[in-house]
Amino acid sequence: MIEHIITIFLPLIIIAPFAIFALQIQRVRKGIQKWLKATLLFAAFSILPVLIYALLIVGFIAVEELTKFSIVTEGIGRSFIFIVVVGLGEVILLFLVFSIAAFFMRSKDV
Repeated sequence: MIEHIITIFLPLIIIAPFAIFALQIQRVRKGIQKWLKATLLFAAFSILPVLIYALLIVGFIAVEELTKFSIVTEGIGRSFIFIVVVGLGEVILLFLVFSIAAFFMRSKDV
């Protein structure tokens, strides 16, 4: 079961920010949301898969330390930092691009 966490979360960490980017940019373009609210919602929703993955792995490691029962395999432990850094890097880069694009798309009545 634990081995499948990476196969579930890695595509989610990579694809979800792009989907949220497209959804929020459409809302700004149509005038449904202001650019600042859309930017904050984009940041909040796109960081969620990375945070859930990180908290899940850290929680499993904590249970492993308390019970001395090995839950997290060596491969998952080694790839943890790489996956989190790649996910955070993607979110930060997309956040900068989104905030600039949404700022210039905003309606002129703001």
